[in-house]
Amino acid sequence: MYADTLCLVHVHVVWLLCVCLCTVFGSHVYTQVGVIDWVVNQMRDYPDNSSVQRQASILVRNMVSRTPEYRPEFLTRGVETLLRQAKRAHPKNCTDVGSAALRDLGCDNYNENWKVGGDLDKFLKAGN
Repeated sequence: MYADTLCLVHVHVVWLLCVCLCTVFGSHVYTQVGVIDWVVNQMRDYPDNSSVQRQASILVRNMVSRTPEYRPEFLTRGVETLLRQAKRAHPKNCTDVGSAALRDLGCDNYNENWKVGGDLDKFLKAGN
């Protein structure tokens, strides 16, 4: 399961997040085989890769939103710090998914650095 190349890491993370979104059973099985450690390690190993950080954030969110009993396992491994670092390092790609993961982990200030802007601001101000 441990991928040696960035391409394989990305493919693995995307595949895992899709399965966890589709079935709670996937989250249970993946937790038993060490996916929490694996995804945390990938976030640590590839902090400069916005794609890996984004997909890992989605995977964390999918797992803890469907199986909240795994929140402490993620938190004790330092995922809160990694999600906040991903949001700061990659605001365009990770602020939304990082905030969602932090929210579902039960973290305070999960919306830190979240800004509504651009076309959405214009849309909301127009009364839509």
